[in-house]
Amino acid sequence: MATKLVTNYQVKHCVTCDFWSGSRNVDNAGVVVSVSDPSIKGKCLGKWRPNSFTPNHTCPDFKKWGALK
Repeated sequence: MATKLVTNYQVKHCVTCDFWSGSRNVDNAGVVVSVSDPSIKGKCLGKWRPNSFTPNHTCPDFKKWGALK
């Protein structure tokens, strides 16, 4: 079973950023984000394009993901 990363919308990591293209899920309340594998990578569609980052990476150009409240 893969390790699961779960974080909330207040943590400014790639997984909660609008510019991150990795696979993720948000709960019904729009508060908790999860990924099935914390080592997956997603491309940055923002300033750091076309680099890929893991869900827990941070950067100064964070923009809250639109699926979050």
